[in-house]
Amino acid sequence: MRLVKEPDLYAVLKASGQLDEDPRWKTLVTECFTHEYVPHDVSATRTVLREFAEQHGFELCERSSNLARLVRLRDVLQFYTTLTKLALQQPKKLLALLPDVEEVPNSLGAIEGLFALRAAILAGNMSIFFREWAALSPTERLCLRGRRYDLVLFQADNIVLASSKSHEEIRRDLDSLVSECPVCLDPLTDERNGLVCYPFKCMHALHSQCAKDSGVSKGPDKPACPVCRVEHRPKKSAKFTLLAPSTEQE
Repeated sequence: MRLVKEPDLYAVLKASGQLDEDPRWKTLVTECFTHEYVPHDVSATRTVLREFAEQHGFELCERSSNLARLVRLRDVLQFYTTLTKLALQQPKKLLALLPDVEEVPNSLGAIEGLFALRAAILAGNMSIFFREWAALSPTERLCLRGRRYDLVLFQADNIVLASSKSHEEIRRDLDSLVSECPVCLDPLTDERNGLVCYPFKCMHALHSQCAKDSGVSKGPDKPACPVCRVEHRPKKSAKFTLLAPSTEQE
């Protein structure tokens, strides 16, 4: 079973008894996710979200206060699947989570846990979530290093992951939700041509497969962005900020 295709992983693991039998799920969130930093101005981020929602006809629903209930790792899993199901049922609702250490002291660690869980589901390896370094490949270990998170946003079956970004960058990522890929002209939320990636430093969004197959370049070592046609040195790795899991059944 590919975890990314399972809409309610919590229910599956609970029914199988794994949540009760595996002691790792009872680990405290504070033991695994302990980043301490000063996030962006929460009120300013809320303004960006509200303006985007009003412009595109979304209902903004912030669930940041619920982060206080995420005490153990199983709580993170349950909350994640609950939000995903809500977003799928109500595609015009934006479910936003913002860290506010004054209102919710554990909010930074809880959001970090949601990010790690998403990475684990996509990779099909829960060792990423449990922070089990010995069981991870070098690529998977990169998922655990240097991450600081300011926003998790669920929209339909798409999830925006904003990591220590400016408000201009957050708004750009939000706009990706309603934009078209400049290569195939399909919505960026359509995953048939891959997930959304930002392979150039200009940060224009493309489908990952479209970025690979577009052929817009000025030499093998000097690829050019198909949007602005300006040469950019590609980022070392594509940064996925919009994730659209398939609803296809295996």
